[in-house]
Amino acid sequence: MAIGEGFRNATIYRTSRVKHSVFVLTENISDEIRHAFKSGRPIVAFCACGIVIRILAPLLKDKFDEPPVLCIAEDGSSIVPLLGGNAGANELAGELADILHGHAAITTSGYLRFGLNLLLPPADLELVNKEDAASFISSLLNGQKVALVGDHQWFHTGSLPLVNDAPLKIVIDDVNKEQNGSPTKLVYRKREEHVSLPAQERGVLTIVGIGSGSPEGITLSARNALKEATDVFGYEYYLKLAAPFLTNQIVHASDNREELARAKAALDRAATGKKIAMISSGDPGIFAMAAAVFETLDQHYSPLWNNVDVRVEPGITAAQSAAARFGAPLGHDFAVISLSDNLKPWKIIEKRIISAIEADLVLALYNPVSRARPTKIMDVIDMLKAHCGAERLIMIGTDIGRSGEQTSITTLANVNVQDITSRSVVIIGSSQTRKFTQSGKTWSYTPRSYPIPKE
Repeated sequence: MAIGEGFRNATIYRTSRVKHSVFVLTENISDEIRHAFKSGRPIVAFCACGIVIRILAPLLKDKFDEPPVLCIAEDGSSIVPLLGGNAGANELAGELADILHGHAAITTSGYLRFGLNLLLPPADLELVNKEDAASFISSLLNGQKVALVGDHQWFHTGSLPLVNDAPLKIVIDDVNKEQNGSPTKLVYRKREEHVSLPAQERGVLTIVGIGSGSPEGITLSARNALKEATDVFGYEYYLKLAAPFLTNQIVHASDNREELARAKAALDRAATGKKIAMISSGDPGIFAMAAAVFETLDQHYSPLWNNVDVRVEPGITAAQSAAARFGAPLGHDFAVISLSDNLKPWKIIEKRIISAIEADLVLALYNPVSRARPTKIMDVIDMLKAHCGAERLIMIGTDIGRSGEQTSITTLANVNVQDITSRSVVIIGSSQTRKFTQSGKTWSYTPRSYPIPKE
């Protein structure tokens, strides 16, 4: 967030017991903290919260005028926003927690419940009636619903209890209108002049394909995108694979099924002028993060994202990596289908598989098994047996390019589904796919030509 930018020019004070000549030595740290607070400067203190509380308590007057004040445990494990929640202290605590791999000890009820701070809107909005916010948020916390009058993407980023009609209202007003607030109505005024940043401050979001994650399989341009990034977003497992290419970037890890939330967070971060790398295994455009980013841009548009240049760095997808181990089974026309039914019904998957078999395409299957669907691959085998001969070639590649890599070429009659895991790619040959053995190595390939059907 914008307030974090000021820490590039932060002054770091030390007492005489801290031996570090680069820091500014002061004999009275309490005076320095009080002076910074009165000047409206954010304060980050590596000390116990009680010390700062006792120093600043006599100065507390208006919470809307307080700068962010945070305390960090000496080992960096906890970051506590003490004051300035309405000036970005919670968000700054989250940012510092990412840097230090610590825990942001946020206690603001509204922020924790709804995932956004209604007192701290984005740069293109201004809250007109701050004095009514406490009563309004209290009503929300007590279970009341809220209606939007007008719209802005920011209000959809958290978990506000939005309905079409409710006693509580959030009004997003045009710049030239006048609205009066009340304890049941928060009024936000649009600031059109803040929609665009200067060209030199434009952010960049690069969706980076890292292939299987092995250093040899990552393209030079993908490596450069990781190197130039200020922040890196991704599923925690893939972030570990990319770790050899990261230096001092801020890392934002998230769970495997949080693609849209991850995309939005990355776009929001890039909108502040940052260079973001979004890590995706394989190729980001194939069952991966590129589609999630563009879906977010299309379906959940925010004007702040106009300041973001989006780029895609391709990677080697799993079907290519596996096929290379076997020879050239994808040497002719082929189809790639995911067996995951998280985002599409199984009936559609069945229809596509049967269509590919009937068209005599080589078929590469992604996500063949999971905890939720351990037997779906058996259903696919049954479909194959109903349409193909027993000698149809099946190739299984597991952990390709990673530790524990395994490959096998078998037939439909002899395939053992126990050899297939969630990290496998299954390639099913067409009627023309062949195998042969040379110098003790068995290869498979699909000829480039296809026999002309008899009339």
